[in-house]
Amino acid sequence: MCGLYHKTSGSDSEDFVVSLQFQFMPEYHYDNLCGWAGDLQTLMNDADNPDIKKEKGYDEFKKRMNDKFLKSSFSFSSDDLYADTDGYNIYKLNKCKSLEEAFKVYYDTGYEALFLQFTNSWSESQIYDLTKAARDFFAEYVIDMRGKEDKKIWKEMAKLRK
Repeated sequence: MCGLYHKTSGSDSEDFVVSLQFQFMPEYHYDNLCGWAGDLQTLMNDADNPDIKKEKGYDEFKKRMNDKFLKSSFSFSSDDLYADTDGYNIYKLNKCKSLEEAFKVYYDTGYEALFLQFTNSWSESQIYDLTKAARDFFAEYVIDMRGKEDKKIWKEMAKLRK
């Protein structure tokens, strides 16, 4: 879905992509993060199951997400994480090699440093700063778009989720 949204020619999509590309991050980072937006949202929904009495604080919610992250019975499994990470790393290699060469190079030795490649060898502080900025930017965009929606429909949908 996110890939379709990104590739559409709708004005909202173009504005969002332009904002990310030219004011915040190159397209390849947007493509990388966008694939996981749905995974993270469904993981958040799994962690925020309304049928379970729970604390609402940051630490408790983070713990509930950790309890479900990479588990095959939830939405963001280890298979999904590794498939997306491998796919992104092979995509980067494919820019300078044929697809066949990219696969050979990656699966000969490249996979041994898949997260180092995935993060472009950034330092820990760069990873924290960039992911916090990406998170804040995306959250602000979603909140802004939600604010433009018809409030009556939103309230009725919220009732259905309870």
